[in-house]
Amino acid sequence: MTKFDVAIIGGGIAGLMAAAYQARAGLRVVLLERELGIALHATGKNAASFSLHFGSSEVCSLAEQSLTILNRPFWSEGPGYVSFEGKIFLSRKGQELAFIKTIERTKSKGKPLEIIPSSEAEERLKPLGLKKKAGDAYAFDSEHGFIDIVRLIKDLKLYLGQKGVAIRSGSRVVGITQEAEGWKVVTENGQVIDSRAVINAAGAWADEIATLAGEPTLTIDNRARTAIWARIPSNQNLSGIPMVHEISDAFFARPFDGEWFLSPVDDRPCLAGREIPDQDAVKSSLQAMRQWFDHAPLDSVQITAGVRSFQPSRLPAVIASQQKPGLFTFSALGGYGIKIAPHCAESLTQLVSNYLEDA
Repeated sequence: MTKFDVAIIGGGIAGLMAAAYQARAGLRVVLLERELGIALHATGKNAASFSLHFGSSEVCSLAEQSLTILNRPFWSEGPGYVSFEGKIFLSRKGQELAFIKTIERTKSKGKPLEIIPSSEAEERLKPLGLKKKAGDAYAFDSEHGFIDIVRLIKDLKLYLGQKGVAIRSGSRVVGITQEAEGWKVVTENGQVIDSRAVINAAGAWADEIATLAGEPTLTIDNRARTAIWARIPSNQNLSGIPMVHEISDAFFARPFDGEWFLSPVDDRPCLAGREIPDQDAVKSSLQAMRQWFDHAPLDSVQITAGVRSFQPSRLPAVIASQQKPGLFTFSALGGYGIKIAPHCAESLTQLVSNYLEDA
């Protein structure tokens, strides 16, 4: 099959979510991913963290609207994907100013985070064996949750298959031209796709795709994020444990799919496809966590780097081109992608549907 209503370029969370919404609308959809599998970059290498006060007010509003969708998904009859175990911020003597600033800027329903006694922090983090010291301080964010990203991606892929979406991995796009009846998309491996509309959901490569289509770029700013996957000691039961976040951003950590996910809060610029783990940050993060806990993660199993893509405004791009009718952009979701993609994809689908009805 080479003729479609919509060709989506990019198989990250934006592309997958856009494909699900377009398919639900009854459109014939092809999803083109340059890698050999989908959901390999930022989508598969993040903490799947959910917060209603991380990011701008616009991002938080999008997250709140997406929460309803994530916990009542149309693409699955299973349970919702967000669970609220919370997050504990850790501060030691000498970090008082950073602790105060975090309390001031991070609010739950308009109220500052809850400062909790060491006994409560110790109980919530009991499996880790908290090492308490004089001058320690703790704050708890009850509205912080985790997204079950493993099950989310699995369910989306299953839904797309049931809806007949053509997922074509290893399909790097090398040409996009506007035709009288729509668009022609050409891939490096020789595929020629005819579609009525094209969605640029290429994330870190969004500017490259825009250039191929003759569209102004977004001036994407790509940022790497190191991710450390570490072994959990066999005697640890970490169900229900909050995320832990060291106040100076030396690490944030959480149990994830049978392992520890651990990361420094780095913010290094990078080129698309060139994200490289920060080995120094890996060492310092593991060392910092061992200074806080008796039962810190063991040696690392895998060290990777994801990439987060931003517009200069730090807002997501959900755009219908004015110069190129039928060309849409759904990208630059940054470090917020998974928690805002559902509502953004819903808005995008309305734009695409309106165009196809009028065309």
